[in-house]
Amino acid sequence: MNDWPRHGHISGPLVIVGFGSIAQGVLPLILRHFLLDRDNVTIVTADDRGADIARADGIRHMIEPIDPDNMRAVLAPLFNRPGGFLVNVSVNVSSTALVHGGLLADMPHFGGVRLTGRSLTDQLEMPLIAVNG
Repeated sequence: MNDWPRHGHISGPLVIVGFGSIAQGVLPLILRHFLLDRDNVTIVTADDRGADIARADGIRHMIEPIDPDNMRAVLAPLFNRPGGFLVNVSVNVSSTALVHGGLLADMPHFGGVRLTGRSLTDQLEMPLIAVNG
């Protein structure tokens, strides 16, 4: 077994929003370089893409599309104790909306970037849940 360097400890829940190609590439890095309990890791995504990968790594995979009306109801219960971390790599869920919704106020988090092909002006005029920033 490789003795990979550990760069931190995630003592609480780790929630990954989205599980496309970027998240599927990031998950092994997180598992390799952070001390954490895999039972505390949950992937929340809009479809079953990557479900087999999650299962093979012993990670819970929930199919629950996030939208402005349900984001608090879906995500808040997953953070049932301190020490949690959220990784947003969904192309359809805005990190800005998560912050404005109060979900990330006291929690470490990382938000991905969405490239929509639209101009920045058009993106800023879209509802927050559709602009990832």
